[in-house]
Amino acid sequence: MTKQKISFEQRYDEIGQTLKSYFATLDLAQKTFVNYCKFNGRLLFIEEQRFNEKEQGFSEQYKIVTALQKVLALEYNDAPSSFALPGSTETFHAVIALPTECEETIMDINETKHLIGELLASTVDARTKVDGNWTPMNKELLRAIGRPRANIKQVKRRLNVHKQQYSRISYSGTWQRPNYRKTYEDVKALLSQFTSEQAKYDRETLEKYKHLKTFALYYDKHYSSMDGNFKLKEPVIIKHKDGSESEKSILTQKISSPIYLLCEGDVKDVDVEVRYKIKENKNTRSSFKVVIGEKPILRSVPVYLYHEE
Repeated sequence: MTKQKISFEQRYDEIGQTLKSYFATLDLAQKTFVNYCKFNGRLLFIEEQRFNEKEQGFSEQYKIVTALQKVLALEYNDAPSSFALPGSTETFHAVIALPTECEETIMDINETKHLIGELLASTVDARTKVDGNWTPMNKELLRAIGRPRANIKQVKRRLNVHKQQYSRISYSGTWQRPNYRKTYEDVKALLSQFTSEQAKYDRETLEKYKHLKTFALYYDKHYSSMDGNFKLKEPVIIKHKDGSESEKSILTQKISSPIYLLCEGDVKDVDVEVRYKIKENKNTRSSFKVVIGEKPILRSVPVYLYHEE
């Protein structure tokens, strides 16, 4: 069966205003949520090493707001390394105890995130012509609603909420500083996102290296890849398909953003042990030796030359 073609104009007429409305709703709801956490949340744990020496002495309120503003941002920030990596998300690990009264707000936020994802899902692989070039339709939709820098992966990431039923939460993971292989066209596309005079010079510089197959985009910011183990106060009974039962006292999940614990009673009375273990380096394997140049060839984005042996 032939897939029905749809024009950008048709798609915008169908979902443009709804998508714009969802973004506005999510933006307001998340700002309200951050403010609520600031005044009503209790910080049980946060990655202190993410703050400089002066900031480490600041209040819990400051740290909560700083972390949440990063992980809940709807758009890429102004740092070139962040804007140059479509699909990347901010990570900031924390455990925040909250009153149960905010559960509805969290559910509403997660539902809006889901609705945005649903609207964009049907045209995730579609293309439309812009100035003679084929461009992802969703990219043009976001531009049309005034959200050209939207970080869709982060927009869709749900708030990690749990009912408080744990005696211990254990983090374990690694710091990663990844290196991305990019083609000439990839780097050219990244530079097209910038309009500065420096970006203009960088495009001229890149043209001199057009003959090269690949470049190294060396992300100049570490991020943490984390697993979480949640130890239940009371084990739960799991029923299996074969009719058997087993006891489970540990829940596990991948974690990339703060954990929100909904607590009955006063959040000041919550008693949860938080353990945090992270390796400073992640071992990587390669079938060949790769050497990256000492200095980037561009300034708008951290692009280096490869020297393979």
